[in-house]
Amino acid sequence: MLKRSAKLLLTALHRSFFPLHKELLINAVCMAFSITLAIFIAKSFNLPAPYWAGISAMMVIMPTLSGMLRKGLMRLFGTYLGAFLGLMAIKFGLATYPWLFFCVLFITIAVPLACMQNARYPYAWLIGGITCDMVMLAGLVNPAQTLDYAQARAIEITIGAVSSLSFYFLITQFGKISYQVEIKDRRKRPLHALAGGRTRAALAGGLAGCAAVGLWLHFHFNGIEQSVTSVWVLSFSGTAFDTYHKGFQRFGGCLVGGIVAAILLFIPTIYPVFLFLVFCFCLLSCIVQNGPLYGRYFGLQAAFAFLIVYANTEGAEPAMFRLLSIVNGLVLVLVFSVVIGIIVNHFPERFLKKT
Repeated sequence: MLKRSAKLLLTALHRSFFPLHKELLINAVCMAFSITLAIFIAKSFNLPAPYWAGISAMMVIMPTLSGMLRKGLMRLFGTYLGAFLGLMAIKFGLATYPWLFFCVLFITIAVPLACMQNARYPYAWLIGGITCDMVMLAGLVNPAQTLDYAQARAIEITIGAVSSLSFYFLITQFGKISYQVEIKDRRKRPLHALAGGRTRAALAGGLAGCAAVGLWLHFHFNGIEQSVTSVWVLSFSGTAFDTYHKGFQRFGGCLVGGIVAAILLFIPTIYPVFLFLVFCFCLLSCIVQNGPLYGRYFGLQAAFAFLIVYANTEGAEPAMFRLLSIVNGLVLVLVFSVVIGIIVNHFPERFLKKT
């Protein structure tokens, strides 16, 4: 699968730039500008994690303005509700009972993962579950700053979503904008089912999330929330190859974005140059993100890792631990998906029918 994933990714990257479609370039420029604008606003308010504003600005962009509004509202609603539930869990002393904390963590991963499939507002389930888990983990590591973390997270997400919506609303007033170029790919027949249906995928995600948090707490590393984020985004991808290839793109994109950002950190720059470099790298990432199917997630993750490291107020070392945390969650969810798939495939058919 590694050879096939690498071939598909390299082909997708090549087709993103050769030929470079005019509509794709226009959309990438708009996306990069929205991300840079969100970073600028977040830094102006001295928020602790301005990269979340840039990521939020990128994530809500859709081919149509109505689609952007719907996704933006789902992201905001999921963020507010998830932050509230996470705060309530910490307030009731969940962090003082490790066994209970891990049980609730498993539930907050598995249940939304199972419910979001075929739901009317799946993105709200996704963002709500991720935000709830991140606030709970922040409370587990540093209970005194849980409220500040939840508030900052909500503000950063709001800035990113509102920035993109406002900017795209303004540019539509000057003419028709083609937001996205659809480059179609012929999907080959999947190799085999992942771990089964949504219940099994939710089980794999819940177990992987608990294992990721346990390992990360044992080694006392920063960036624990990125492990759970990796678990979330990879737990339900369809087939085994889809999950593997998505993980491969996430790893490759984070590696490229993190290395470029780490190099730029050693180059002292003034603030306008910083914003210009953010815009340039996000432009390249957005071109890939709007390209062929099997390379889009690579572009998204490259921008994600770049912003985590380069647009981070915490410094380079915590940012690098966040990248390691991403890899931690990525490996664990793949392992649990494969293991559960093997177990399920070896169950007697008679037993499956009874259950």
